[in-house]
Amino acid sequence: MVVTETTQLVKFVEQYSICQETNCQGKLKVNSIELAGLGGAASLSFGCTNCGSCNVKFETSSQRENGDAAVSKILQVATICSGASYAIYKKLFHHILGMHTVSDSVFFGTLKEMYDHVKDILDGICLEARKEMQDMDQEKLGSWQRAVTCGDAVWLTRGSFSRNCTYTVRNYLTGALLYYCHICQKGSDNLCQDDIYEGTSKAAEGFGANEVFKLMVKDQMNVECHIQDGDSTSENVVLKHFPLCRVLRCGNHVAKNHAIKLDKLRKLKEMTTNDGVGVECYCKGKKHAKHCGCLTEKFIRKAKASFQMCLTNAGTDPNAFSEKLMNLALHHFQDEHQWDGGQCDFHPLVVCSCGSCTDKYNLKCQGKPYKSDQVLKCPFHTLAYKLECQEKAGLADVLIHPEIGPKIGTLHVFTTTFLPT
Repeated sequence: MVVTETTQLVKFVEQYSICQETNCQGKLKVNSIELAGLGGAASLSFGCTNCGSCNVKFETSSQRENGDAAVSKILQVATICSGASYAIYKKLFHHILGMHTVSDSVFFGTLKEMYDHVKDILDGICLEARKEMQDMDQEKLGSWQRAVTCGDAVWLTRGSFSRNCTYTVRNYLTGALLYYCHICQKGSDNLCQDDIYEGTSKAAEGFGANEVFKLMVKDQMNVECHIQDGDSTSENVVLKHFPLCRVLRCGNHVAKNHAIKLDKLRKLKEMTTNDGVGVECYCKGKKHAKHCGCLTEKFIRKAKASFQMCLTNAGTDPNAFSEKLMNLALHHFQDEHQWDGGQCDFHPLVVCSCGSCTDKYNLKCQGKPYKSDQVLKCPFHTLAYKLECQEKAGLADVLIHPEIGPKIGTLHVFTTTFLPT
C-alpha cells in the first residue's frame, strides 16, 4: 500500500497514457516498484509492451527541496500533530497498513524541523488571546485585570509517570489558550534548546504551573478566579502568585471522584459511625441479589449523572446545589418524591401510564406515581451514600462562582500542545 498525490497521477496519465515512441501503439506496464526509504510513497518504472525502448518513471509524490518525498513528510507531520509517538506511527502505517515507514531518526528529524514553526503558531495563538483580554473593559469579569482562567497538566502517556508533560492555562470563559509550559525529562537528540526537566513526573504539574504563573505575574495579569482539579500542589502555586485569587474546583473532576468513592463504598459491607454505632449491609456474608437495594454499578452511574444535574441546575446559588444533592440522598433514591416542605423538582410526580403521552408534563392519561428506577434499601449503603453526599455538598462554595455559576469542565483537558517530546 502506498499514498499518491492526485496531481502526480493526473500528470502521468496525461503525458504517458501510451508509448511515446513514433508509430508504436504499445501500452505501458510496470517493470519495478521502489518503496524502501520513501515513507509511504513509491517510485514506479514503466516499460512499453511493444517496442521495449520506452521507459517512464512515475513518482507517487512530489519532492521537497531537500529531496524528501512530500507524502512521507505529510504523514509524519499528521502523526505528530495528532499527538502520536514514533511507535504509534510505525504500528499504524507499517504493521497495520503494510506501508514502508521512515526510521526513528528521520521521524525525529521531522520533529526538529517542525519545532520552531509549531512554537511560533502556539505563541501567536497565546498572544492573540491575551490581547483580546487586554482590550476589554478592565472592570468586566474575564478581562486582563479580572481574569477567569483554568489550568491543568497533560501527559504524553496517560497518568503522571510519563517523561513528557505540558501544563496549559486557558481563558475559562472563551477556551482560548493563554500560556503553556512543555516539560521533558529526557532528551539526548537535541530537538530543541530548552533545558531538560530534572524533577519527577509526579512533581511536573506543580513545576509547570509555577513557570506559567510566573509569566502571568510578569505580564501583569490579575487572576480573579482559577478553575482546576483537586491537585493541591497547583493550587498552592496559584495562591503563591495570586494570593487573592479564588480557586474553584472543576465539577467534572468532583463528579468523577464522587463515582470513585461510591464504587469503593459499594465493595464494603459494614462501617462504624462517628458515634460508635455499627451498621451492616443487608448482604453481609453473601452475594448481592439483583434488587437487594445496595449500591450497584448502575446506581453509581445514575448518581454521577444526578450529581452533575444538581450542579448545573443550581445556577449561581451554592446553597441550592447542596439542597438538591441532599434531597437525592434523603428522598429521591429512597423513592420518596414529595415530603413535608419540598418535592423533587427535576421530574414530574405523575408519569404516563398508557405509553403514548408525548409531553411528560401534560399527560392525556390518568398517569401513575413516579418511581425511582434505582432505590437504596440497605441501611449501610443508604448511610454511606448520605455521608458521601454530605461531603460533596460541603464543596458547594468551591464549585459554584457567584457570577458565572458552576464549573462543569475545565476545557483544557481535551486539548494540548504538540511540541516535540
